[in-house]
Amino acid sequence: MAAGSGQIGAPAGERLDSWKEISAYLKRDPRTLQRWEKKEGLPIRRHVHESQTSVYAFTAELDAWLASRTISNGNSFETDAKSHSGVSIRLWVALAVLAAVSAAVIFAMIRQRPHPVQLATRAFRQAWAGDEVDYWNAVSPDGRYASFTDFRTGDLGVRDLVLGQNRHVTNKGKTMQESPAWAWNATFSPDGKSIAYWWWNDDRSNEVRLIGLDGQNQRTLLKDQERNSYDLMDWSSDGESIAVVIEHGTESDLALISSRDGSVRVLKRFGSGQPRRVAFSRDSQYLAYDAPVGSDHSGDIFLISIDGKQDRPIIQYPTDEFLVGWSPKGDTLIFGSDRTGSNGIWGVGFKQGRIQGEAELLKGDVGRVFPLTVTRSGAVFTLLDVGLADVFVTELGSKNPPARINEHFIGTRTYPSFSPDGARLLYQSQRGPGDATLNIRELGSREERTIHPKLVSFMKPRWADQGRALDVQGSDGTTFGTWRIDVRSGKASLRAIGPLKRVYTPPEGLPGPGDQIPAPDGSATLAAVRNSPKGFNSLRIIPRGGGPLRELVRLKQPERFTAFAWSLDSRWVFFARNNGVETELFRIPSAGGTIESTGLRRSMILSVSIHPDGKQITFQGGEPNLELWSLDGFLSQ
Repeated sequence: MAAGSGQIGAPAGERLDSWKEISAYLKRDPRTLQRWEKKEGLPIRRHVHESQTSVYAFTAELDAWLASRTISNGNSFETDAKSHSGVSIRLWVALAVLAAVSAAVIFAMIRQRPHPVQLATRAFRQAWAGDEVDYWNAVSPDGRYASFTDFRTGDLGVRDLVLGQNRHVTNKGKTMQESPAWAWNATFSPDGKSIAYWWWNDDRSNEVRLIGLDGQNQRTLLKDQERNSYDLMDWSSDGESIAVVIEHGTESDLALISSRDGSVRVLKRFGSGQPRRVAFSRDSQYLAYDAPVGSDHSGDIFLISIDGKQDRPIIQYPTDEFLVGWSPKGDTLIFGSDRTGSNGIWGVGFKQGRIQGEAELLKGDVGRVFPLTVTRSGAVFTLLDVGLADVFVTELGSKNPPARINEHFIGTRTYPSFSPDGARLLYQSQRGPGDATLNIRELGSREERTIHPKLVSFMKPRWADQGRALDVQGSDGTTFGTWRIDVRSGKASLRAIGPLKRVYTPPEGLPGPGDQIPAPDGSATLAAVRNSPKGFNSLRIIPRGGGPLRELVRLKQPERFTAFAWSLDSRWVFFARNNGVETELFRIPSAGGTIESTGLRRSMILSVSIHPDGKQITFQGGEPNLELWSLDGFLSQ
């Protein structure tokens, strides 16, 4: 095994200096990339699952990771979707003229009577669960199809939600290893026959394209050599315009792209806090959008006219409000809110650009949802996070199962760690879009304190200054780095610009996953290395000040590390090993020796922290996992 320490020269290939650039290169959204980093070892460097921050990576490392990644897809791809429609109509033959005349009279009378409205059955149901379900899915106006990107080729695909079949819409004829060109971020035309999508070329230039649902009549609306990002949001009901958020540098534009000639008209520029979702009103005269506001970055909903002259908030509330869309008739604005303590779907009247009356709760307790669209039938399609990532506590050798620290808001907690004195537990919570907080739990009294850091985004909180402060990796909208958080006021002060520095880069293999963790006594640093030696993943001890490094644990691929941590006295190293089916937590003396199982087994174990007493363990169990769900029967057509 090769030994050595210190900083090794950067690998070959281009350097990507932000989540946006890495997302564009891999054609996936930042939250998915953060999940891949933890779950599958995506080689991300710090300048991490549920918020967007800046990082950097090298294209050579990303390409090597892609080449070694095998993605299973149990869905069959069809080249043509068969249309199944048609209702058999049987005509009764009149046996007599008098009977026929009587039937006609009766029929005429019945037609004049008002028909009773047939109410749809109310349900919140799963529409699709699969590897292709992601933050960039779109649903057709009739609710029949969902768009997706095929990870293996980069092609745009659609899923028939009725037949349960996938098929390609584009066909570039190459795999992702042969060509990184990628389609993503689509939106359907109002008639459901075409799709607009963002296409990323091999040379990293961008295009916005249109293509028929049958894969025919593809054309390019606009070409962009400046490598801007195009978040296609919605297509106007009149078919004339496509709403888009264009990201360039630290700013973003809310704009309209003409579906005829590709011309772009900017409605509003955002310095920070860009819109999270945008939806045309049914008459195509307005755009509703939501954006984070205030010190806690909770969302409000705004309305802007398509000429850009009117722009005002229409739903403001102390809690987090997020846009869903419009009812089929356009007389109700549908939005989400956690004003009752958990996410619910709400509706409020809308007429001539104004909110009418009080909001009505349509469906409460819908979980962590990310809205996509409201169909012509009134179905509300959302992405639902069913991963239930949560914080658990257990003891070494305990026969009792690990216990959640709280049974309320299950699936919202990540990144746990014990304080240096063992009296408190720190974790991050996110109950909805834009609603991230830091929480400190007193282990004795079980009282909790919530902190709203004054940052646009943050993650990976950890104790600092002997437990008197907190550090996070995050951004204030302009600068990414390490920020010191005042636990009383939530005020953030910049400690260091850029990512956490690595003390070791392997001469072979790939660094990570995870951060490199210094021992509590400062004697060494623990680092994970992928594919080193080839076909293996390893944990290595890097002595402080240099000297020969030691390989502590070696796993034969596809086994991998999902978490590792030191004991407070630096005598033990704990690590979580995943074999593709389950994850088990082990420990080994930091000086080397026999590996011992702690007996803790879960489907996934992340973010492990060891109590100063050496007995208690806290960890994050589970991870985000998206499914497509439909809320049916709550809106009239």
